[in-house]
Amino acid sequence: MILEKDKIKPYTQVIIELFKGAVYSEDKQWSLLLQYKFELMKFFSELGLELIVQDSDGYAYLLQIQSEEGETLGWIQRRKLSYEQSVFCILLRGWLNDFEMSESENRNLLLQKSDLRNRMEIFFKDINNQEKLFKDFDKLITEMNNLGFLKKLSDGNDNPTYEVRRILKSKVTIEMLEEFKNNLIMEDNE
Repeated sequence: MILEKDKIKPYTQVIIELFKGAVYSEDKQWSLLLQYKFELMKFFSELGLELIVQDSDGYAYLLQIQSEEGETLGWIQRRKLSYEQSVFCILLRGWLNDFEMSESENRNLLLQKSDLRNRMEIFFKDINNQEKLFKDFDKLITEMNNLGFLKKLSDGNDNPTYEVRRILKSKVTIEMLEEFKNNLIMEDNE
């Protein structure tokens, strides 16, 4: 069989990238995604997927359409986060929320590894838990990077800089953030 390029849709590369994960405004496929947005939405809906495009935040991703019983076709694997990953996501989301409410001239929230570590330390007061967290901290940051919530911007030193990706807003809602804060308040009162 010979590949006939004239029969391939012009947005095929966007489809491939979306199946791999989120597409961001700085990616070379972003302009094609916006140009063929409605064709892509139709294509994915026929597969049981919804294309979510957040123009203002500069990202797009696929979401599984659920039946009334909560079932999906299984296109996208669900990952259960560890306790440390969950806490880290909540903290990053809170930090992103505070950043967006501030008068910062920067478009993106940039944090150094030491900032991330100091923020996490507060939630692991037990010395054994802290030691485990610090030992596994690089692994935790790598996992957040692989999930698409962090993007490493600088390398080569002990304190690299990371961008907190705005796609986190679609995964950790304000309601989840408030619930986490309320649970912390209840724990402190006990």
